Amino acid sequence: MNTMEIGENDGQPPQLRQRITINRPAYSEEHFQRVYQESAKEDDSIPQLVKKKITRWSCTTGDAKKMIQGFFPILKWLPEYNVRGALLGDVMSGFTVGILRLPQGMAYGILATLAPVYGLYTVFFPALIYSLMGTCMHLSIGSFAVVSIMTGTAVEKGIKFAQEESTANNETDFNEEYERARIATTVAFLTGFIQIGLAVLRLGFISTYLALPLVRGFTTGAACYVFNSQFKSLFGIQISRYDGPFAIIKSIFEVLVNLHKTNPAELLISLSCIIVLVMVKEIQDKYLKKVKYPIPIELIVIIIGTAVSYGGKFEERFGVNTVGDIPTGLPSPIVPPVKYMSLVITDAFTIAIVTFSVAVSMGFIFGKRNNYEIDPNQELYAIGASNVFCSFFLCYPAASSLSRSLLQEIAGGTTQIAGTLSCMFILLVLLFMGPLFEPLPKSVLAAIVVVALRGMFRQFKDIKDQWKYSKLDCLIWIVTFSAVVLLGVDIGLGVGVAFAIYTVIVRTQHPQYNMLGKIPETDIYRDIQYYEMAQEIPHIKIFCAHSPIYYANADYIKETLYSKVGIHPLKVQVARAKARRKHAAKLKNKEKKWKKQSKNDEEAENVLQPKSSTSTIDKSKNNSSVPNDNSDNHHNDGKHHILVELDQTIESSHNDTISTLADNNTDHQLDPNCSANNFHSNDNNHSNTPTGVSICNPNGKNETAVINGSVAILTEEVPEDNLVGIHTIILDLGGVSFVDVVGINTIKGLITDYQKIGVNVLLAQCRANIQHILFESGCIDVVGLDRMFLTLHDAVLYAEGQFQNGSCDATEAETSEAVDLNTQATHPSSFNDASSDNNSMSHVTSV
Repeated sequence: MNTMEIGENDGQPPQLRQRITINRPAYSEEHFQRVYQESAKEDDSIPQLVKKKITRWSCTTGDAKKMIQGFFPILKWLPEYNVRGALLGDVMSGFTVGILRLPQGMAYGILATLAPVYGLYTVFFPALIYSLMGTCMHLSIGSFAVVSIMTGTAVEKGIKFAQEESTANNETDFNEEYERARIATTVAFLTGFIQIGLAVLRLGFISTYLALPLVRGFTTGAACYVFNSQFKSLFGIQISRYDGPFAIIKSIFEVLVNLHKTNPAELLISLSCIIVLVMVKEIQDKYLKKVKYPIPIELIVIIIGTAVSYGGKFEERFGVNTVGDIPTGLPSPIVPPVKYMSLVITDAFTIAIVTFSVAVSMGFIFGKRNNYEIDPNQELYAIGASNVFCSFFLCYPAASSLSRSLLQEIAGGTTQIAGTLSCMFILLVLLFMGPLFEPLPKSVLAAIVVVALRGMFRQFKDIKDQWKYSKLDCLIWIVTFSAVVLLGVDIGLGVGVAFAIYTVIVRTQHPQYNMLGKIPETDIYRDIQYYEMAQEIPHIKIFCAHSPIYYANADYIKETLYSKVGIHPLKVQVARAKARRKHAAKLKNKEKKWKKQSKNDEEAENVLQPKSSTSTIDKSKNNSSVPNDNSDNHHNDGKHHILVELDQTIESSHNDTISTLADNNTDHQLDPNCSANNFHSNDNNHSNTPTGVSICNPNGKNETAVINGSVAILTEEVPEDNLVGIHTIILDLGGVSFVDVVGINTIKGLITDYQKIGVNVLLAQCRANIQHILFESGCIDVVGLDRMFLTLHDAVLYAEGQFQNGSCDATEAETSEAVDLNTQATHPSSFNDASSDNNSMSHVTSV
């Protein structure tokens, strides 16, 4: 390597850049494998894979310890915990997050159509289990706004069934609030059971199908549902809860209808809390780097709101809705009722996927920031176990909260000890301080929920950003958001997933392909549309594929190749056949004229010429340059095979006849150099002697014609198609990840079709898995290892060398075709057999 200076022409200071000089032979796959032997491939058969799995299983102490640590990662990191360096940060972070757990737990419990105390249970129990089994050190598990609204939808389905059942059974002690909690526990149990099942099947990868634009569009749409559900508490009015398609529109319409019933006290409380919360949040966001421990403004607002409501007796004087009874102590475990499972199974499955996807996506972000890895499959176990366990303690499905997780990281938390300590504050509230928050107005909690949605509503900025660099991703966001808002959370998520998968299919079914050109004096090839310096190589086309070749896009790839190369082999063959038919029809018309003229000439000779002249003609015929060895046999059969060559010694009357023929065919002329071997005539049906005449065109090409049942070989050039001088097409398969059976057949068809018109096809940069498929499918017999090359530059050098040496396959194909034609010309009988099978039409082949 040596260095060179660049950048002077661009107005930039010159820089030193390494210059690469490589001297090696151009390798095809055949030559490369001959020089460098492949190592033996590992046996990947099913019996061998099963054998490997079985041999890996063992029951040693170390393996058992490793398995237990895999299920409970805390046993691995807790013995290595740095007490001096990490404990203080975890304690401060746990206290800060615990303060935020209180208002969010109570507010999101109401959001799930449950009493606030059930929200407190949900922010307490699941976090304890996740700290034992989770692999992410910063996730804060508990209540989450989107999951709360989805749980509320499922609870509404179950409560309708419970009310109908209670009415049918004439139950007088039906407790709707407690029954809602039991339905929520059923949803939590099913959610956790589904997640554990996915973990057992090792299906943690399914979260990858929820693309980031889809998740953000979904959460933004769900935020609209959350906001819509708070109108009742913000305005202090009673409105019905709607589910299903167009629920938001119906709810907003009812709010407008009942707006005159607004409770001024609750509206004033809501507005005051929203203003204070927004102001403090904006200040914190502005000075986030300077303020390490954020102000617990939510807790402050709750304390002040509770004190003011209690002192002013808002519930009695102004009719303000308050939180109400909050029991002290921990709930007794119950078994989730089975009778509601069939009603909420679809909601549970949706919640299971959403909670897992949000947790994994956030976990990867925190893991990358703090240099640790997470295990998606273990996350399924951890979240699933948390939901199953908490379902026995009156909890609804738990999920990771973005706001609490970020706060846990910012406040200095480094492990899940911070998450465990944050639950201690909730435990104190549940055991001792619960009744103190009974006077808290629900409008305060509604204001906290609405302000917490600021981050989700800011995701509307994604539309502008994504439209700039990926319009399809932007469409995924818009479609998912619109579907969630208009059709519902569960249906909207399904529509979003379906549309995201459809965009993947579209991208692979109609990918971008380009034609490459060479950068002068380099071995670099770039798209000729984007690089002016990239120049197409004469007589060579380079087609670059950037996607898998499979059944969905095989036809599109083929048609795109035809379009970009500019040569459609099937159309070329059709055009060539059409030209041949047109030429044959032209010769047939000439044949008719020649037959008529020959007949007139014979009659004229019989009338005008004396016997001596006839004897002279017969003598001339007998002295023909191509004698017929079987003439006696043909005379015995009454058939005559006579070859007549026009000679300068023919009588003047015969010359006049030939001149007349030449005049009638102005596009040809007599050529004394025409070989008599090219004029054969055969008559099996007439006793008289027919005359075969050969006329050479100015290019020296001959034509074929049938005169009076005899065949004369007169080959004339058929108009050629416009191949634009292309002799080689190179398929750059470096961007092709896999090929299926349809793709293999497409490649084989392309090679075969182009070979028929004399264009060679080479393959470059095939991956190992594609080479394996080519071998196994037998496609290598069509392609040939000598036509597969390690790099694109190797293929180009080979194509250029073959063209310069005149030995490319296109030339060989044309030579073979010419040989076949000469064989027919020297064997008239075979030509006649072909002609008779096609209604005595002359067959003309272009050379």
